[in-house]
Amino acid sequence: VESVAFTISPNPTNGQVRLEMNNTVGEPLQLRIMDMTGRVVYTTSISETGPVIRKYDLKSLDSGVYQVWVGNEKISGTKKVVIAR
Repeated sequence: VESVAFTISPNPTNGQVRLEMNNTVGEPLQLRIMDMTGRVVYTTSISETGPVIRKYDLKSLDSGVYQVWVGNEKISGTKKVVIAR
């Protein structure tokens, strides 16, 4: 599986985040946010190819550390994001 590079900002965040990446695989990707127990707390699809900039409202999530996974069966990448209020 190839690695996908993306950024999440600001980090730490109060709940509003911005995802930036370049979808070079040319196929839809999934975005999953998991708490530290591995439970998926947010999921959505990314259908754009090429440069992608998306904003997400995560204010419904509790303060804490989360894993952000972006990928599909060909590529994937993971980053940590801290929600602090």
